[in-house]
Amino acid sequence: MILSVRLDNDTEVYLEELVHRTGSANKSQLIKTLILERWAASQPGKTFLQRRGGHPAHLLNSGENLSDRQVRKQKVAEYLERKWQMKKSKRNTK
Repeated sequence: MILSVRLDNDTEVYLEELVHRTGSANKSQLIKTLILERWAASQPGKTFLQRRGGHPAHLLNSGENLSDRQVRKQKVAEYLERKWQMKKSKRNTK
């Protein structure tokens, strides 16, 4: 598709300066680049969860309701107890 655009003299001068400053091959390439950059900037950004790769599978498949505070509290307590027991057993074996 070919698009014709009428620019006033000042805008034409600005376009020429941008072509020289950016090192673009020509006006068409610069305009394409500017459009792509503007389009990319207008796209919705990824959420934190999407940037981190989604929900951890082990949490989704655990079968427990980790949304409940008491369940989470119990899981953390169990983890810390196991960790403490492992450290204690390592100290006893030395």
